[in-house]
Amino acid sequence: MRQLTAHKVGAVSADLASKPAIALAVLVAQLTQEKLGPGWARGFGLGISMRNEALRTHAPDYDDSKAANAQDQMRQHWLGILPTKDGQVTPEVLPWALAQDQQILLDLLAYCIAGTVQGIQTQDTKHATPLDALATTAETDIADWWAPTGESFLAHVSKGMITQVVTEGVGADAALALGAMKKGAAVEAAEKALAGSRWLPEPMRIKLASQAE
Repeated sequence: MRQLTAHKVGAVSADLASKPAIALAVLVAQLTQEKLGPGWARGFGLGISMRNEALRTHAPDYDDSKAANAQDQMRQHWLGILPTKDGQVTPEVLPWALAQDQQILLDLLAYCIAGTVQGIQTQDTKHATPLDALATTAETDIADWWAPTGESFLAHVSKGMITQVVTEGVGADAALALGAMKKGAAVEAAEKALAGSRWLPEPMRIKLASQAE
C-alpha cells in the first residue's frame, strides 16, 4: 500500500508541476478552506498549512485597532463572494477557484498568507528581525496603522516616559505642562499632543538589516 500510494503521490505531483494555473487554484482553495472553513476540513491534497499568532492574546486592545478592522472587512468581503454554508467556506471552494481568473486568486491568496505573518517579541532587539525584513519588502509604514493613545500605550508607561515620548514626538515645549499633571490628565494631554505626529515606540519601528547594533 505504501509503495503504490507513494508512486501515486509522485505521479500527481509531477503532473501538477506542469499545470501552474491548477496548482495556484488548489493552493488558494486549500488555504481558504483552512482560514475560513470548518476545523474538520481536510484540504485538497497539499501538504501545506498555515500558522498564525494569537494577536488578541498579546494585545487586548487589538480588536479596536485599524489593522483588525481592515482584516475583518476583508474577511466579510471574501465570505460574501466564496461558496459558504452557515458562515463557513465549503468544499465547493475548489471548483469555484478553478473558475476564477488569476487576479482574483492572487488577491485571495494575499489575504490568506497575510494572516500568517509572525513576529511577536518578548524582549527588544537592536537587530532587524524577519518581520522587519517583510515590512521593508512590503514598504509598510506602521504609523499608517497605529497611533499612541492612552489605551494602546500611554496609560501603560510611567509619567516620566510620557513626558519623554511627547518631547521626542512633538517637542520639549509641548511636554512642559505634563510634569504638574496627575497621570490620567497627563495621558489625555499627551494623546492630544501626539495626534498626527506619527511617533512610534522603539519596538514598533522598522529596523533595517544594514543598521548597526
